[in-house]
Amino acid sequence: DKRLSAGTLIRYDVGCVREGYFSDIARTAVLGQPSAKQRQRYQAMLEGHEAALGLIKPGVRASELFHRAIETARKRIPAFDRTHIGHGIGVELYEPPHITPASEVILEEGMVFNVELPYYELGLGGFQIEDTIAVTDSGFRFLTTLERGLMKA
Repeated sequence: DKRLSAGTLIRYDVGCVREGYFSDIARTAVLGQPSAKQRQRYQAMLEGHEAALGLIKPGVRASELFHRAIETARKRIPAFDRTHIGHGIGVELYEPPHITPASEVILEEGMVFNVELPYYELGLGGFQIEDTIAVTDSGFRFLTTLERGLMKA
């Protein structure tokens, strides 16, 4: 029952099933101009997200993605903490690999998974970036194509 006003954050996490395969994407928008704190928090999420993406290629351990994302986000939000930063996706919404600090899974060409880096702060709101990617022979390719910056609504 809350009326939207300037500065309101809108976080959405959506997907569908097509031809038996799940999709999943999340983004964050702000109504009007974001505050300095909103920009700073979102930038932390985006940098962590991009740091994890930058490691993706065959032979990399999934836990390395987790640690890089968390380490990067903590440069701007020292108390930032997560139990996972992604999951496999396909015929189920949540499949291996789970991108956790202890994951021993080694990335292989053809794997499809989501990289997500949500952050929630009481009194400020929720932020999230989530993309589906496919591991290629030398890196990855996005299966989601929506811009990843903080959107203005």
